[in-house]
Amino acid sequence: MSNDIVKQFVNDVEGLLEELYQLNSFYLLNKYLKQKSNQEDNLNAMNKAPAFFNLTIHSFQYSSIMGLAKIFEPASRDSKSINNFLNFVESNHKKIFLNDSTTKKKLGRTLNIDESTIIKHKEKLCEVEPIVKNLLSWRDKSFAHNDKRYFKDREALGRDFPITYKEIENLIQLAAEILNTYQVGYNGNSTHIIPSNTYDVDKVINALRTI
Repeated sequence: MSNDIVKQFVNDVEGLLEELYQLNSFYLLNKYLKQKSNQEDNLNAMNKAPAFFNLTIHSFQYSSIMGLAKIFEPASRDSKSINNFLNFVESNHKKIFLNDSTTKKKLGRTLNIDESTIIKHKEKLCEVEPIVKNLLSWRDKSFAHNDKRYFKDREALGRDFPITYKEIENLIQLAAEILNTYQVGYNGNSTHIIPSNTYDVDKVINALRTI
């Protein structure tokens, strides 16, 4: 039974960090391409393949919003979210994190995980709840469903449920901080969620300038 709990913990923390890494890649590329398009020489280059860049920017925005919403959606029996994860750890932390010195040394553990750790993280999630509600509204009213109020007026979605780049970045950083705390506490490993090759798209834009 204890082995099953540990296996689920490892699968969940690794799976959520992998999803976070991927959605952060989408988010960073979406933001970067939009910033690039604000510069005339870059926009002229991108307009040599307008369908590609327009669809790419839209797809990256869709993937980042949907992915982040999955991470932060409320806990439910059939989902894997950070809320489900914290509930699971709260119920099983004594079986997952044996804080005796021999076990810690064997697994490379550098943090003690106890109930106070989980309480602190749940408090941080409560602090960002208004932002999460706006994020979920974007998903539910536009990205996953065609809400009739916003179907022909996408800009109204941003007015009614405002969310900024900084707020999205804060959510991504918070999720990384929480998940990495438990991964480090379990085996001493930390997952870096910023890809090293995110801005390879510059090579494409530079090549288009020469055409």
